[in-house]
Amino acid sequence: MSQRKNNSNKTKEKENSPPSPRLGETKSESGTPEKSENHSKNHEKDSTNHDGNVTRGRRESFVERPSLMDSHSQSEFAQNYYRGWFNFFAITLTVYAIFSQFTNLLGEGNLIGIEAIKRMFVRYDMWPTWLSLVLASFLSPTMEKLVVKQILPYQVVKILHIALQLMLLIGGTVVAVIAKWPLVPTLFYLAEVLIISMKVHSYFYTNRELQLAFQNKEEEIVKRSKTQWPENVTYANFLDFLLIPTLVYEIEYPRTNEIRINYVGEKCLSFVGIWTILHVVMTHYVTPVLEELPNLNPFVAFCSLSIPCLLCCTLMFYIIFDVCCNGFAELTYFADREFYQDWWNSTTLDEFARKWNRPVHLWLLRHVYLEGIASYKLNKKNATLVTFLFSSIIHEWFMSVSLRMSRPWLFILQMGQIPLITVSRFFHLEGTRMGNILFWIQLLIGVPLLTILYCREYYSSIQ
Repeated sequence: MSQRKNNSNKTKEKENSPPSPRLGETKSESGTPEKSENHSKNHEKDSTNHDGNVTRGRRESFVERPSLMDSHSQSEFAQNYYRGWFNFFAITLTVYAIFSQFTNLLGEGNLIGIEAIKRMFVRYDMWPTWLSLVLASFLSPTMEKLVVKQILPYQVVKILHIALQLMLLIGGTVVAVIAKWPLVPTLFYLAEVLIISMKVHSYFYTNRELQLAFQNKEEEIVKRSKTQWPENVTYANFLDFLLIPTLVYEIEYPRTNEIRINYVGEKCLSFVGIWTILHVVMTHYVTPVLEELPNLNPFVAFCSLSIPCLLCCTLMFYIIFDVCCNGFAELTYFADREFYQDWWNSTTLDEFARKWNRPVHLWLLRHVYLEGIASYKLNKKNATLVTFLFSSIIHEWFMSVSLRMSRPWLFILQMGQIPLITVSRFFHLEGTRMGNILFWIQLLIGVPLLTILYCREYYSSIQ
């Protein structure tokens, strides 16, 4: 299977960025990571002003473009030669979901997944914590207003912002541990803690770049938006940033002209259907095996979980990045729907990491990799390693707090991708069918292995 080189705008450019478990890259001819280029050929570049502060000629990361699997647009997916097969699989899954709900309603008297949704989302004891997270985040624009009005110097507000981010992360960790919610609600809560922390960080540091560009009259940056700094420092602007499905702050984003009710309805129905299938797979093929893990032969467990676990991960990806992100984007008039690229055609792990989670990729690129180069004078190799390490630590924190036990399995597997990426390049697997085959084999091995390593001890503890 050849790697597809084109994107939603049908350009042929490769995107260069540092490798990370959530931030992949391609390489230049010399083999060194380069700064990323987006699909509209804009690029990130560094410049230093007279007092040593670093501003970044920040690329126009956001352009109007459809989701890759959006059948309502003129996307490549909608025009694909094999679109009849896609329709067949969609109809098959839809019929399976309807029949499963119907038979469960007749046999059990309720719909599949309803109780699971109640346990995960309709938890009144979680509402105060969700509300406190949102309210705490509004300290960020408040602090920015202190900079605008010159009430406090930038360095003091920077320290306050760091304290705010630590409060969100540490406070969220303490709440998740003390509350003792079930596993899935804890995962959702920690994800929101991390999302808000990343948004707060991007809001503050991007506004600093805009401030320096405004003061130094950097026309290339200043003229990119109709609204100029500090006109953007309002609570309404920050609330808009919180609601739209992106982690990287900009004064303005490309917008749609209207909310398509039929599109929102389709995403809601898609959620119901995919959730039904996910629940059936989990309850019939995954959970029974996980509950027996402490007494089950590891090889038997691996064989039983390999396909179901990968299928569940694929369904969760679709729910989060296609259904939920596109749904929120439609409701907030957000026109840039590139939440993922064609990761299923990946031939190396770093390409997969770059493509499957675009919001996090862009955040790491701007606020870890480029920040390390610009502010801490790291070379590209060290900045890449720092980005890799940062992402691995965050993911290990996520798993440790959710499961309430500290095991470094995810950290080891993520850092272990570095030699695998090197081997892939040594054998020139990039863009080859063999590279794609090996990529899928790695997923088939890695996902169930990680599940067994964590759940074996988790289920032993709760039993």
